[in-house]
Amino acid sequence: MHPKIRSTSIHRLNRFAFIVIASLFLLCALPHVLQRAPAAHAQSDVIHVDSASGQDTDICGTPDMPCKRIGYALENRAAAGDTLRVAQGVYVENLTVDKPVALEGGYEAGGWSRAIDQYETIIDGSNSRTVMGDWDGVGIHQSIVISDAGEYKMWYRGWDLTSNSFGLATSPDGVTW
Repeated sequence: MHPKIRSTSIHRLNRFAFIVIASLFLLCALPHVLQRAPAAHAQSDVIHVDSASGQDTDICGTPDMPCKRIGYALENRAAAGDTLRVAQGVYVENLTVDKPVALEGGYEAGGWSRAIDQYETIIDGSNSRTVMGDWDGVGIHQSIVISDAGEYKMWYRGWDLTSNSFGLATSPDGVTW
């Protein structure tokens, strides 16, 4: 055997072993690093939402700068255990709540005082997606949109597993239906 071949093989083996050991160390350390990473949400555990004056930004959620939409606050600002204080108004949203949070309505946005019967908060889920089993749950097509006295109306054809039907969807802005 030639000494050069043996030395090169051992060198490659040592380099490979070093890479494997370093990779295992990083994989073991990763959970500890992620645990210490700060959560990306508002400083306190109370997130404020106001559809009238809020803005959906990466720093929203304070009383002075509330988020605009509940869904945005849930997805981008809230962490498990947080409370979302929602100002009066109608929120046309479909919410997916995938973490334990408290959702409180009935607030006025100026001073964030709460009076449920005075500051009514409504979550209107009419902005729903089609769901398998609904009359238009398999699909929709052949739509036509008209503007009628400031409201948009869309007639469309929908179908489920067994039949076709026609539907009407309305929108205040032509974007949210």
